[in-house]
Amino acid sequence: MLELEHVIGYTGHYWETLQAHPVDPHVYVKSMGSVVAICDTSDPHNQQFLRAHDMEISAMSISPSGNMIASGQVGTVHQPGYHAPVIVWDYATKKDLFVLTGHTKQVRLLEFSPDERFLAGTGNDCLLYIWDMQTGEVVFGKKVRIGGGGGVD
Repeated sequence: MLELEHVIGYTGHYWETLQAHPVDPHVYVKSMGSVVAICDTSDPHNQQFLRAHDMEISAMSISPSGNMIASGQVGTVHQPGYHAPVIVWDYATKKDLFVLTGHTKQVRLLEFSPDERFLAGTGNDCLLYIWDMQTGEVVFGKKVRIGGGGGVD
């Protein structure tokens, strides 16, 4: 069996799906379809892949400490409702901490609070959600007007 050595590529369809790690200067995180790729500029063979999405990733954010990565997707066509989950990953273990629900159609923008206690997300469903990063629970949800870049007007 052949083993994939490394991948060069970037989907690039959505804003902010290519980000530098805030602490490690040699690491960047990007989306490749439905996969989050963690790459090392000092060694192109050092790549790690986070797989749990079933549609293309449309939004990403890295927490200020670099300890968490959040990725949101386009609404799934594999089940009714076009659910667009947000997955919060532990950077150290590369395992998912939370699968956050609420959005449908497409996640547009994700952002951690400076203290990393909360994650905010907007979507094509014109909803703003704020999740608690200690419990994974929604602490705020409201219909809003979404601007061109995915932010709230």
